[in-house]
Amino acid sequence: AVIADPDPPQSVLNELKRLDVPNLQLGQDFGWDGGRLWWTSNANQIEAHIGEPKLPSVSLAAAMQTSAMLCWAPAPEGLADLTLVGRQSWLQHGDRTLLMDVAHNPHAIARLGRTLRAWLNLHPTSKIEGVFGVYRDKALAEMLLALDGTVTFFHCSQVDEARALPGAEIVKTLHAQGLQSAASYPSISEALAAA
Repeated sequence: AVIADPDPPQSVLNELKRLDVPNLQLGQDFGWDGGRLWWTSNANQIEAHIGEPKLPSVSLAAAMQTSAMLCWAPAPEGLADLTLVGRQSWLQHGDRTLLMDVAHNPHAIARLGRTLRAWLNLHPTSKIEGVFGVYRDKALAEMLLALDGTVTFFHCSQVDEARALPGAEIVKTLHAQGLQSAASYPSISEALAAA
């Protein structure tokens, strides 16, 4: 098992031990230290010195560790430029700049918040409108706090899945946090069209 959580739940570690599953942990067996990506292969530590990755550094380190466990070793050259569509993907649509990000956990949404703040520092007169949806089991209030001060209007929607939180409930949470600039839409495509 590759565990990329810096503080994994003890219950997970106990279950891995009970099942006698070897595990490699972030910071012990693989990681990222400001330009140094490292992982373990056949009890040897391997490292690559790369620039700041476009992917979250922890995700890239976990992917390299997983690759090593599968005996597949991608060349470190170009790792800093590796991207996933939908993770901090910048697009130009007419005169509008779009940022797509499927940030789905506290670390990813915090990274999105930092990216938006950096963009606003470069474009101080700009306003950011967000198309936003989330699953019921996610920490919505915490996620919205990570975006505090970045998004001026939320276009809230949901995907057609039972786990999806209705857009109207997202709007209620935004209003409870003091942000009145939000509306709910029945589909993502309608929310995007409104934005």
